Amino acid sequence: MFHGDTFKSFLPLFNVYALFRPSKESGIGAIGKWKDTSFKLYRDGTELRGIYVADPRAARQACRAIGKYSCDFPSLIGNDPYYGGLGGEFVISTSSNKSGTIVLRHELGHSLINVGEEYDGGQVYSGVNAERWSIQNIKWKHWLTDPVPREEKNVLRAQDYAWYDLKKGPYKVNFNSDGNWKRWSLKISHSGVDTDDSFEVYLDGKRLNWTSPGGYDRDFSEWNGEEGFSAGAHELEFRQGAKYDKEPVDPSRPIRQLCSVTMHEFMGEDLYRFDNSIISAYPTYDIRGRKTWRPNHEHCLMRNMASTHFCSICKEGLWHRLLGKASLLDEINVDCQTEDSNGNQVSSFGVEAKLIPLGQFRKDQSKRIGDEAYSISWFKNGEHQEKFDDQVKIQVPVSEEGIWELKAELQTPEVRRDPRGLLKASRVFVIAKRLCNK
Repeated sequence: MFHGDTFKSFLPLFNVYALFRPSKESGIGAIGKWKDTSFKLYRDGTELRGIYVADPRAARQACRAIGKYSCDFPSLIGNDPYYGGLGGEFVISTSSNKSGTIVLRHELGHSLINVGEEYDGGQVYSGVNAERWSIQNIKWKHWLTDPVPREEKNVLRAQDYAWYDLKKGPYKVNFNSDGNWKRWSLKISHSGVDTDDSFEVYLDGKRLNWTSPGGYDRDFSEWNGEEGFSAGAHELEFRQGAKYDKEPVDPSRPIRQLCSVTMHEFMGEDLYRFDNSIISAYPTYDIRGRKTWRPNHEHCLMRNMASTHFCSICKEGLWHRLLGKASLLDEINVDCQTEDSNGNQVSSFGVEAKLIPLGQFRKDQSKRIGDEAYSISWFKNGEHQEKFDDQVKIQVPVSEEGIWELKAELQTPEVRRDPRGLLKASRVFVIAKRLCNK
């Protein structure tokens, strides 16, 4: 997860520590019952969805065992090969080779940036990536593609967390259209559909093309239409393949399940832009159908879990959140340098500022973001020492004793507003011979 693009910009800002706690039983619980494991992780039902911790005290103790300042954002990884997780006090995911990283980076987004959902049908829409009140005063106005805020025009026709066992028979979702829209998009998630003939999807009686993603894990499928629906009633139908109707239940794998369904209609590209480089006001609808706005179509992994990228607004929020916990300036070291063999006669001072290695100081310059750079200024007794600009190591003559100050500021294209001054750091310190023996 930390080798890809998702957190590339931010790696110098945090450390990752791992702690293994063995359990008496393997795996995680289901149907609200947990196993005899270290943190007692369990699923509420059989669906591949949320995973909960029944022993948060044990999780907190494990967190403290790692050490001070080493567990700001604790994550618990359950020993389970299938999709599931949760955000909150503990970010939870599984060891699934297919979905573990997908879930973990999304849930980390909730915790690290402190934001709610971007996808439809959720309950919490909050933080830098959600606007509830006014497009004209939208939170990300400084990131907008257009000079004047506008709403991208779409409508949610159907949203259903079905969690339906397809062995019970077909599942239908009915919706209506007013016939005034230009395009549509159907997104679903499913589990246990491991072969191309194991699952069938119909729209108004016509079977849609579908290919299995392979395996039993929860996964996502999408269809798009370049014409809007006719006015009136429409129907979606989901079935398992008929040859599997009499298949015995295998308790070792997930059931063949329809997990979720979302159907949208959109206006044309002039009124709703699919271009993921656009930052605008894109409608999102909560579980009760109430509308908020998000910044982007489908680029951000907080909406589209298959994405490996945060949108610009979430990236800026992540910078603010991390730098709210850590200063760009770790310390300033003053080394008293001598010329005589006895080390008694101070001749100069070597001063080094320890900045978090970003910008021109990144160890791997391929991870530098655009023109990201520090600007650095040194001051003696309030007077700017221009000859030392943008240096982290300076040599100060013994005659220049006094009260010194370092000011550093990080410029990055991923932050356009910094109202709290989090991308700035300063430190006042004294350079004096009398301090050399202390």
